Amino acid sequence: MEKKSNKGVVISLLVVIAVLIGSITYMFVSGTVIFNTKKNNDNKTEEKENNKNENDKENEKQEEEQGEAEPLDLNSVLVQDLYNYVNLDPGYGDVKDFFGSYGNITNKEVSDEIKLLTTLVVNKLGDSAVFLENRQEYWGTAKVYSLSGSLVLNELNKIYGKDNGYTHLSEGVYFPMSGMSKNICATIKYNATSENYEIIEQGGCGGAVAHSMHGKLIGAEKVNDKIVLTEKIYMSTAENIYKTIDATEIIGSGNNANSQEYFDKGATTEYTFKLAEDGSYYFDSKTTY
Repeated sequence: MEKKSNKGVVISLLVVIAVLIGSITYMFVSGTVIFNTKKNNDNKTEEKENNKNENDKENEKQEEEQGEAEPLDLNSVLVQDLYNYVNLDPGYGDVKDFFGSYGNITNKEVSDEIKLLTTLVVNKLGDSAVFLENRQEYWGTAKVYSLSGSLVLNELNKIYGKDNGYTHLSEGVYFPMSGMSKNICATIKYNATSENYEIIEQGGCGGAVAHSMHGKLIGAEKVNDKIVLTEKIYMSTAENIYKTIDATEIIGSGNNANSQEYFDKGATTEYTFKLAEDGSYYFDSKTTY
């Protein structure tokens, strides 16, 4: 009987020990889970606070960078000169067509041909060309002029900024010889040997275009070191009126005349110009929507 009693005591002790071990284990595991959960929650709370602080700082930075917009007179010389960079129609509307397309374009993404064309016409560089020779071309004898490559590049950088990625063009670009001869067109190409451009007269300008780009400047403002011009545009043909040169959206038909209705329905383009070191402004980017 005594052995049975001892055995019962041992069993009871083992049960008690098992229960104690289980309780201790449960308390440890629960405590660890609670601690880790609290730690994770604290970390998440801290992370949220950090993100909030970073977002607040970013918003403050953007507001500081944006500054207060100062409206500019649309008819001022500065605004009209800058608008001429992107609204130029040198005979065939190449520049207006280029800037009248959808999407975003930076100064580096403007084609070299458009950069050269704009620079030649805006700055009337034909006045600086020097007669070189009479040359026989396939259409007959043509007058050839020489234009300083460094002059072209310097003037081009004033319009598009120093870091615009322009490369001198060795292929002929067709353009009206503004500043040299009225109604005379020419080709211009870079001669790497002389480091100058050659301008070759081609006689009278010709060729018809099947569309017209219409633009209307509706806003100009200065924000810190930038000037932003806002324009409404549309394109017309003999049959239809389109929102942009892309001709993807028809907004009217059968009328080529300027119309406020079409401007209202047309696309909106914003041109951004940045302040250069010399105090002038150069084209930086545009977006059309």
